[in-house]
Amino acid sequence: NKNVSLSSGSIIFGRTGVYEINMGMRFGAGTDVWTGVNLFNATTSTILAYGYGVGQVAGNDPAGVSWQFLVNITSTSNSHDIRIFRGGSTLATFVPDGNAGWTYTCTVKRLSS
Repeated sequence: NKNVSLSSGSIIFGRTGVYEINMGMRFGAGTDVWTGVNLFNATTSTILAYGYGVGQVAGNDPAGVSWQFLVNITSTSNSHDIRIFRGGSTLATFVPDGNAGWTYTCTVKRLSS
């Protein structure tokens, strides 16, 4: 957690610069609608960066998906949220067996100043 902390569920970046966001999840049962992820500046109500949008095969689709994207962080006092968007449907996820991993994962890595 070097240079990144959580406050009330939001991310606070300790240093400005370019960060790489890696977000992953496992779909559950659902319909074929768009799903994506973004980094949202909760202080200014601005989307700073997007991952790509993915579809889901209708029905039971326990496939995993991951997003990787870069974001330029210019403030160390703003709160940021990683948000998953689900277009027109609920976001169901499957929880893997205990030793198989997590349902959601996220890594935030600072690349440069």
